[in-house]
Amino acid sequence: MKKFLKSIVLVAVTLSLGSCSDNDDNQTNDNMSFTQVSTSGSLPLGLRGHQMIQFNNKLWIIGGTNDSNTITNTVLNSVDGIVWNSVTTTGDAIPARSYHKCIVFNSKLWIIGGYDGNGRSDVFSSTDGVNWVEETTNVAFGNRYAFDVVVYNSKLWLIGGVSGNNTNVHNDVWSSSDGVTWTEEEDLTSFEKRGHHKAFVYDNKMWICGGNGDGNTYGDIQSSSDGINWTQEVISGFEPIYGHQLVVKNDEFYILGGRDSNSYYNTILKSTDGKNWSEVEVSNPFPASCYHQATLFNGEIFVHGGSDGSSLNVSSMWKSN
Repeated sequence: MKKFLKSIVLVAVTLSLGSCSDNDDNQTNDNMSFTQVSTSGSLPLGLRGHQMIQFNNKLWIIGGTNDSNTITNTVLNSVDGIVWNSVTTTGDAIPARSYHKCIVFNSKLWIIGGYDGNGRSDVFSSTDGVNWVEETTNVAFGNRYAFDVVVYNSKLWLIGGVSGNNTNVHNDVWSSSDGVTWTEEEDLTSFEKRGHHKAFVYDNKMWICGGNGDGNTYGDIQSSSDGINWTQEVISGFEPIYGHQLVVKNDEFYILGGRDSNSYYNTILKSTDGKNWSEVEVSNPFPASCYHQATLFNGEIFVHGGSDGSSLNVSSMWKSN
């Protein structure tokens, strides 16, 4: 009888372990597919260093460098990501820029900094994406581009970036409750100076991942609850990368594309905790690129533009299925 009961227990444990193993496989072997979108209207053939963002139920593209290597002040929008309209802006004129940041904050769309041969130090806002107000021409953190900004604890937070003509790289942190007046929270954080990184908010903390600066490409992930004290997280599955994109969908984090010192990528990494990453199997992927844009819109991830190292920018728009 004891041998019989022992056999039942062993079988039950084996089945339980097998079930757990199958669940783990389902979590790590996710797959996605993409479809190239046949766009129409005013969308330029190729852009890099632009911004693509959802605002007021539309997808917007602002600024960027075109195939003629001209930095633009393009403003476009679309209700479906397919048909694109050129927006004739009113109010204060928006100068051309690349590697800036657009973000939605306090029910407004904001344009912060950017590159036009040197870093820009202006900030614009709009309630509708059409009429723009130049909030300041001389923001406290100075001329800046290739940084990232997140909304955290009812403030905008700017982290790192580059100034001058690619001459100075930063690891400072600034915050603002109104987008106009900025306070330096930390001038030299514990992480290395960097630009072209990505920032996100999770678990009541700000996080940054990747980036490059001073000839190095970084594969670390850092987090902070106050913008001053930063912790280097113990991570898995994340490698040095910059010029990548990060999208949050269904409380999961996706890193799309980017490059290192040798190659351009169209891989997608996924994480549920910001620390442990696994590669997503992608069928019909978007082109390998960096300085592209990826945005969640109408429940799908749209990917546009970027650079693949050739003389022309990537010109296609893709969306997840």
